[in-house]
Amino acid sequence: MCSFQFWYISITSSTFAPGYQKGAEVIVPSFTFIATANAPLFVGAKPVFADIEERKLIKYNWVVQYKKNLKLDHKTDIGAFTYINAKNGVVIEDFVQIGSHCSLYSESTIDNKAGQIKLKKNCKIGSHSLIMSGVTVGENAVIGAFSFVNRNVPDNVVAAGVPVKVIKKLEGE
Repeated sequence: MCSFQFWYISITSSTFAPGYQKGAEVIVPSFTFIATANAPLFVGAKPVFADIEERKLIKYNWVVQYKKNLKLDHKTDIGAFTYINAKNGVVIEDFVQIGSHCSLYSESTIDNKAGQIKLKKNCKIGSHSLIMSGVTVGENAVIGAFSFVNRNVPDNVVAAGVPVKVIKKLEGE
């Protein structure tokens, strides 16, 4: 099999993951391969093409600055009124959930820091949290609401606070 066939099989089979329901809306990039849009149709879901415009609220009421530097993977959930400044890059991997009213700053004019933000697979960011430049939030990590994340958070932990600190390790991850 060629690499395209493996990609098509993986994207199609990923639609069988928990959370897909018949009639559900699935956000897909507006510039994509046809297989990306066909995969949700295969299980009866509805593909919704996300047109992300510079500095404008999208259909789901979140906004991005420097959209060309945003890498948004599949099955992400970004809450309403979240602001993403991707000047130095923001990577949001598969299954990431970001609560409402969060802010992600890849550049800070207050302390003159700049760097890529990376939210790894299946992490969850509580509402009203602030993610600062250069931070990586680990796979399966959970960030409590109203947290100020100014340092890396490891995989499989719960972290919260101002500034953020690890509260406990998650078992069975």
